Amino acid sequence: QKSLEESQKSVSDAQKAIEEQREQLDEVKQKLEDDKLLNETKVQAHADDTEKHAAAVEKHAEEVQKLVDEKETLAAEKEALQKQQEELEEKQESIAEQKRILLELRVVLEQDQKSLEE
Repeated sequence: QKSLEESQKSVSDAQKAIEEQREQLDEVKQKLEDDKLLNETKVQAHADDTEKHAAAVEKHAEEVQKLVDEKETLAAEKEALQKQQEELEEKQESIAEQKRILLELRVVLEQDQKSLEE
């Protein structure tokens, strides 16, 4: 009888120990699941941040390209304006030369007129 009771107590103790180990295993499983979800959340957040950063980099690249294009346009316009400036200077020189010639002709004409009057 006593041996049977001891055996039953042993079995009961073993069952309690098994139940405690199952509870501990369940806790470990839950902790692992929680950690897994947390890591997945962190990975997704990092992926989202990376995607946002990539979009920002792409937008910046587009803005830089726009500025480069604008700079090239301005350089072409500057070159065209410089060419127009050179053409204007040449025309001004030509006009100045024509004025000088007209003044010389006027002087010659006045001299001829005086000669004819005498």
